[in-house]
Amino acid sequence: MTTAARPTLTYYDSKAPTLQYSSRDLAAHTKLKFRQTGQLTKEELENIDLKEELLKAEREHFEKIQVFSDEEEVEDDTAALLLELEKIKKERAEKQERIELEKIESAKRGLSHFYFLNTTIYITVVSVSKKD
Repeated sequence: MTTAARPTLTYYDSKAPTLQYSSRDLAAHTKLKFRQTGQLTKEELENIDLKEELLKAEREHFEKIQVFSDEEEVEDDTAALLLELEKIKKERAEKQERIELEKIESAKRGLSHFYFLNTTIYITVVSVSKKD
């Protein structure tokens, strides 16, 4: 293979340095960034008491947990649940009483109700009287 088609990166003919530079040959990142105040500088880190901050955070956390485990709130919740249970029982009793009254009224009219799987079946009761 020949090397005639390859570009020449260095000029062998002249002894002077080239005027063209590749962007990869240039220096990059030539300036350093320093931490500003508020970015945890060395002095700020020396003044921070990490143990005290940890203890304070733990205290706050456990105080939040203890608020929800008070016995008074549990008693209030059970009282509210018992009231709700009584209310539900009363509503069910009223509903059952209403159904019984409907059965009695329909029997008076000559109809009987049978309730089976949320469906109503009507049976007509015919009264037969004997003629002399």
